[in-house]
Amino acid sequence: MKLTKYLAFATAGLLCAGLLATSCSDDNDLPVPPTPVSPSEPFMSEGEELFACDFQNKEAAEQLFSQYNTGHLTPLDPWAIGFTKEKPWYYNIKDDFSSQNRWAGSSSMYNESGTPGLWLVTLGIDIPAQGESMLLWQSQSLDPKKLESMKVLISTTGSTPDQFTEAPVYQTDAEPGGESETMDGEWNDHFVSLNAYAGKRIWIAFVNDTYNGSVLGLDNIYVTCTPSFSLHSEIDKVSTADAVTIKGYIQAGRETINNYTVHYTCADSVVRTRTYTGLNIAPGETHRFEFEEQLPIADKRGAFVSYRLWGNIGTDERVGLTDSVASAAFVPQKRVVLEEGTGAWCGWCPLGILAFEHIEATYGEQVIKIAVHNDDIFAVPDYDGNLNFPGFPCGTVNRITYSYPYELVGENTYTFDGVNTWTTHIEEQLAVVNRSEVRITSASITDGVLEVSSKLRFALDVDAPTYNIAYVLTENHVEGKVYQTNYLAQSTNPFFGRFAHGQEYGKDRIVGMPFEEVARGIYPAYRGSTIRLPKNVKAGYETTINNSYSLEDTKLDNLDNVYVTILVIDGREGEGVILAADRIKLQ
Repeated sequence: MKLTKYLAFATAGLLCAGLLATSCSDDNDLPVPPTPVSPSEPFMSEGEELFACDFQNKEAAEQLFSQYNTGHLTPLDPWAIGFTKEKPWYYNIKDDFSSQNRWAGSSSMYNESGTPGLWLVTLGIDIPAQGESMLLWQSQSLDPKKLESMKVLISTTGSTPDQFTEAPVYQTDAEPGGESETMDGEWNDHFVSLNAYAGKRIWIAFVNDTYNGSVLGLDNIYVTCTPSFSLHSEIDKVSTADAVTIKGYIQAGRETINNYTVHYTCADSVVRTRTYTGLNIAPGETHRFEFEEQLPIADKRGAFVSYRLWGNIGTDERVGLTDSVASAAFVPQKRVVLEEGTGAWCGWCPLGILAFEHIEATYGEQVIKIAVHNDDIFAVPDYDGNLNFPGFPCGTVNRITYSYPYELVGENTYTFDGVNTWTTHIEEQLAVVNRSEVRITSASITDGVLEVSSKLRFALDVDAPTYNIAYVLTENHVEGKVYQTNYLAQSTNPFFGRFAHGQEYGKDRIVGMPFEEVARGIYPAYRGSTIRLPKNVKAGYETTINNSYSLEDTKLDNLDNVYVTILVIDGREGEGVILAADRIKLQ
């Protein structure tokens, strides 16, 4: 859900550039069983976005707001970007010249004298009767020497300025402006409770009423609703048992919980209920629950079995979730693949090295990293060309979408765990239930020929599978007559580790640094070759895959440092995501 990802309000960083595949494979999704479970009404889960605008899409933003100029002043056009008397707010301004982040701004410089009033008003937003609703936004004065006046108002009667009769929920005569005349990393985060408007439709107005200022910026406007408590499932995603225990916990939100009921149902539509009384669950604390009645899954072997789980506390009812348990023949091995776009010429790419070390320390062998070099002596043109990275360093986890090793969350402040980072996408893919697993049983190179034997097993049923197989050779501790460009050496930021100024590799050009996980070749091709499988595969099916490839055009320095990775790829038209993978050291 976007709320949990965007509360940090990261304003810079790199954006997802686009999908490598048009959609995720069905093999990677949790399908909804054809038999419905009740109750059928939607649940309130961790939270709901009632309104969202990050201004990355100008056309989309224009559909979400109305604009008014009550002072009828004509704004000057300092950047010739489009401030007008009729539309004083402009939606397509960047943090700085190189930034990808866009925001909305209004100019506070006018051709005439008078009282300004530049209004940006949302569409009507329905606030739920239950839960905790909140308005979140970022704002900033562009010029730190000319701070803007602004106010935020709420109407329950309509969107025109005369209908905003209540006192502002936020007001300032000096919105902070950071230290520079750019917006990058200097935004101010604001939060306003909307609980007073529960059960009502509201309109929200952001008003720039500055005279002789500079520019007021707005970004990342969200209205969210979260329940007063949260409910969490602790049920296994995959099980080989005949039945699973329905269990989990609730966590108190803003109020102490003394009593609650929790319910679950499955395809039989019977609602099971547990009631807990005499409790004293303080805000932030948890209480675990468990049902005596188990969820039977034995007769659904090879398929997903859905259940619904929800709780009621006071006026907050139907807080819960719908999920599935995979009734599997076995629990499949789970390894995800990170294909990284890098290059010796890329001065920011040492951040990719640091990010993967963080990932390796966190996930160990669950993540297989492949360093796909671009435009240097280690490049494999077909591999790099097919991945078509939009920038460097960049990467893709299981070929789902592009993501980045780090996120810039403030001025010179970075994290490996932010929005659209490799870590975020790894977490998402590790949570996906695999229908199959692959394991390499032997891999060797003899007389310039790679020979690999593997076993592909299915934990769940797959209808009409189209699976492709590809192999990647990677080599560690690779050295060559090439230096690694390093922009991190210009800073002493501790986040840059041994690549920072004064540290082991703290030079603009690093000579003699060994390169790790270097892709040396992919066989027979980026998308692999199709393997023969039954028309409909049942859980427990197993097949052996043997392949050999000439390495005549492959450069390897030391076979003792070479690894073989097998990729099971969704071969259907328009797909191409990685469904399963394994890696072993060359034997």
